[in-house]
Amino acid sequence: MPESKNLTIRIHKIHLLLKKATRLKKSPFGQNELLEELNNSLDQDGLSTISKRQLSKDIEFMRSDFSDAGYNAPITYSKKEKRYYYTKLNYELSSTSLVDKDFVLLQQAISLLTEIKGLNISDELQLFLQRVGLDSHKNIGKKALNFEQTSLKGIEWLQPVYEAIMQQQPIQVSYQPFHYDEPVHFPIHPYHLRQYNQRWFLFAQSHEKQQLVNFALDRIKKVELVDGIDYRPSRYDFNTMFEHVVGVSIPPNVDEPEDIVLHASLKRAPYILSKPIHASQQAIKATKEGVLISLKLFINPELKSLLLSFGKDITVLSPLALAEEMKKLVETSLENYDKLTQENDSNRH
Repeated sequence: MPESKNLTIRIHKIHLLLKKATRLKKSPFGQNELLEELNNSLDQDGLSTISKRQLSKDIEFMRSDFSDAGYNAPITYSKKEKRYYYTKLNYELSSTSLVDKDFVLLQQAISLLTEIKGLNISDELQLFLQRVGLDSHKNIGKKALNFEQTSLKGIEWLQPVYEAIMQQQPIQVSYQPFHYDEPVHFPIHPYHLRQYNQRWFLFAQSHEKQQLVNFALDRIKKVELVDGIDYRPSRYDFNTMFEHVVGVSIPPNVDEPEDIVLHASLKRAPYILSKPIHASQQAIKATKEGVLISLKLFINPELKSLLLSFGKDITVLSPLALAEEMKKLVETSLENYDKLTQENDSNRH
């Protein structure tokens, strides 16, 4: 366990012991007695006991001003009574361990977390603040930041799936792909949630096939906990996995991303340069007709859809296979418009 967490636990336990000593004024609570009580409590919780010297350091830390990372706790030692106690009977560690600046940061965090629809983290944090005697709604004021979010179908599965990931709990999802009449049932080991294009996706390992799969939450019909199978920890690094990916589709049997060169029209280039298609985007050179742009990406359906959304303002120059595929997609789109025009002409006559 990290030392900072051990320290927090010790401080909480010392606080409770000093509260007890403050109430029981006639009960001796010197350093030896305090150390013995503290170590008994630590030992019962399976934590390492501490020395008399460490106890002195912890007490000094609690006494120090919060600006120096302490708690400004009103701890005194009576030489006459040979005991430690609080000079303020109603002193509470939690209520003084947050200064205004820190509470404002917590309020801001809660405000941001409420923007993640489907997760109850903000509610749980508000309940925590109430338990420690702080009003999480005080002086919050108007929201200064909002994320664009539509009413996402399947958002009700976000919380249970997130909890399963955090608790490393296998689950079974009933999943109905498009064009399927009935849901299919998958026992899986959930690893990662990712949002793209107003949809949430779950990445997990299939229990049976032992391969990475992803599920759109809007196509999940049911989520159930699975007992009797051990959770398989993730061996994937999802931070690097999506480094060269637009969207959530990772092409199978492709080890390296491709070097892609685009031509952006003179009119659209400023927008593409100010809002890059991807983090790997670089401007190669400017021409009279526009700007040459490079990308390093895996080629997937999301990338193709994104490039098509720019219409005539983006042309794929390389790789040639991608350029040919984009050309076919545009030709198919033109054929559809031609058919529509012909139908309209026939209807007029």
